[in-house]
Amino acid sequence: MRWWPVAARHARSRTIAWSVAAAILVVAAGCARSQSQSGTSSDAAARSVPEPNGGEQPAEDVIGNPIGSHAIEVTSLDEVQLPFQPIAPAGLGTPVKILVSPVDRDAEPKIAWIFDDPTFGTFHVSERITSLTDELLAGQAGMKSGCTTQSLDPGAYGEGAYSTGCVMAGMQMLALGDGRSALVMPGDDVTTVMWLAKPTILDASAFPGVKAPMLTFELVGATAAMDPQQAAALAARV
Repeated sequence: MRWWPVAARHARSRTIAWSVAAAILVVAAGCARSQSQSGTSSDAAARSVPEPNGGEQPAEDVIGNPIGSHAIEVTSLDEVQLPFQPIAPAGLGTPVKILVSPVDRDAEPKIAWIFDDPTFGTFHVSERITSLTDELLAGQAGMKSGCTTQSLDPGAYGEGAYSTGCVMAGMQMLALGDGRSALVMPGDDVTTVMWLAKPTILDASAFPGVKAPMLTFELVGATAAMDPQQAAALAARV
């Protein structure tokens, strides 16, 4: 299930959950669609994914910059200040860039490695802390596809705020090896693989309300460049 909450978009991008199942905090990836942009032909239409309240985010940005315009580029983990210990995806080779959320603003602590592969094109692996469980991930695979919209508290998120959750067709759990499994979510433009590991928390105060934190990995790439099995095989190398 993928959630796009409507909050103060210019303040920060964050996800929220209506329920336990909605705690899947996925990059807005799978409900991608092609649309014509003003002044362009349909052949040049930009691939995009929904943002809150109907905005559009190009799929290239979802893959190439999952943290957003406030991302900081670093060259090594020695430069990273995060409230959890990230795990470098060394099995995927050398990334073309490493992006991290800033520490001086109200942003979700997150790190992402961007890769450029001759076979699979550009894809990223990101890490953050969530309250997800393997059971919650597995539960998404059996849900009926479709989208639901719910209004949000106007006092907390502004007048007219809402969030939309979409369960994508084709979601499945695939084995990564070493006892690990991942939820694979193929979309029209973007495929996401999500899996969990026990984290090393360096500053628990950064995650208020998260009683059982889990290090949450997401591998996101272009659906045209990788099928679900290939995406899971890449994730298994992390």
